[in-house]
Amino acid sequence: MTVTKRRNNPGNQSRRNRQPSNVRSFPRREERGRVQRMEPKQQRPASSAQQRKTNRRRKSNGREQWWILVIISVFIVLYLAGQGIRLLTRSDIRVETVGYGSIDVPKKETGLIVRDEEVFTADRAGQTTYYFSEGDRIQKDAVICEIREAGTADLLESKIESLDRDILKNQASRSDLSAYSEDIARIEDNMTVAVDSYAGKSMSADASYLYSLKTKLQSEIGSRNEIWLAENVEGLSSLSEEKKIYEQQLSQSMSTLRTPQSGVLALSTDGLESTFTPENMSEITEKQIGTGSTSTSIIKSGNVEVGAPLFRLIYSNNWYVVAYLPAAETEGWEESDLKTLCTEVDQQTIEFSARIYSIEAAEDKSRVVFSISSNLTDFMDQRTLTFYVESEEVTGLKVPNDAIVEKSLIRIPNEYVTESLGNTGVLVKNGDNVTFTEITVARSDETNVYIMQDNGTVPLGATLQKTGEDAETYTLSELVPFTGVYVANSSVARFVQVEILESNQEYSIVKAGSGANSLQPYDVIVQDARNVSEGQEIY
Repeated sequence: MTVTKRRNNPGNQSRRNRQPSNVRSFPRREERGRVQRMEPKQQRPASSAQQRKTNRRRKSNGREQWWILVIISVFIVLYLAGQGIRLLTRSDIRVETVGYGSIDVPKKETGLIVRDEEVFTADRAGQTTYYFSEGDRIQKDAVICEIREAGTADLLESKIESLDRDILKNQASRSDLSAYSEDIARIEDNMTVAVDSYAGKSMSADASYLYSLKTKLQSEIGSRNEIWLAENVEGLSSLSEEKKIYEQQLSQSMSTLRTPQSGVLALSTDGLESTFTPENMSEITEKQIGTGSTSTSIIKSGNVEVGAPLFRLIYSNNWYVVAYLPAAETEGWEESDLKTLCTEVDQQTIEFSARIYSIEAAEDKSRVVFSISSNLTDFMDQRTLTFYVESEEVTGLKVPNDAIVEKSLIRIPNEYVTESLGNTGVLVKNGDNVTFTEITVARSDETNVYIMQDNGTVPLGATLQKTGEDAETYTLSELVPFTGVYVANSSVARFVQVEILESNQEYSIVKAGSGANSLQPYDVIVQDARNVSEGQEIY
């Protein structure tokens, strides 16, 4: 098979490119643009009258646009000037949003400690011997210490001990003839049994049993010697008489101090024990609390002079703290209320219960006496106590103290309050004229409403009249103080009463309310209430 290849014929190509004669030929895009630019559309020349009219119209439109720009510029300048004057003349009134929060621990206070106590002094010079330690609870008529003349007393005691040995030696040789021979035999049997009971114990075991044995034997021997020394035997009468003479001389050369009643032993004194007593607590002043005192320790061993303090005896477990506390902190306190006092001892916080023994309220500070029946030994060497009162956990709205102000409100009985066209007001009588005057209620209760004293509409002394046939009148004459804050939710200061639950030096916790005339969460209040008044605009 023969394949014939067709060659491109320029003639054929030319025929394909030729267009039919009845088809209109359009210039290319570039050519069209050139044609249009080369042959612009001819405009008809306007007449002179039309030209003048067009020019006048253009001038009029230009003047109108110019005046519009001038008026807009004037308004802008006036607005900026007003804002500038407002910024320059406005007072620096700061506001904040109220929310729930807590307050810091109240600041520490200082109180004066008062106890039922007595200091005992030496009636002679000499050497002291104590039989109890500080903090021990002593029974009545117990010997706490002795004072003896060192040289004389030692010599007399040595002679008495020598006579005791002679008496005991003679008594031992005639124990079977003693009137107390049965008692002596029983005591000696007890000693034998005690020794036999410990004889089988191994030395490798705990050796503490040896001390028990020693103590028991000393007790039994002491009982036996007391019997022998107290027995009146004819052959030993001379030794007994000589011993009595030495004992009399010894008693004259020493003093024995006994407790007049039970108490706690303290070995320190500040010299104010007789100045501050439970009987004269009502006379203690705030200045006396701040003076402080120095406590001096009493040394148990050594020589003392006549009149030197020997010990202090605290007769009662109850002790008192007298303090002057801020009046705001003690508001609502009453006698017999139980409080918790906190203090630090050796870098540790000690808490103890204290009952309010008495309270005297004052304008700035209240005089409070706390009665405490615990922790006596922890503070028995102190005269002053630094403490703070632990408050119960209180929830409420946290408000700066500067935002709280006290206002005197005018009291209006509810029966004199009426409504007119949806507005709350009163009927004010002035001679024969009675007019309705709108009021703004700052607070209300079951029987009264209260309005600001500087309300500008109903002054103190105005005469109100009831509605209806009853024409009774009432003269506004009573002012009632209330504590509150200025709420500025609508950029206008409005006084709202608050109930303070707890306060410290900077903030107060107040009770959250639900009504329109109460403080609520997220209310905007003025931070410093001294700078505003009722109805003032807050920018």
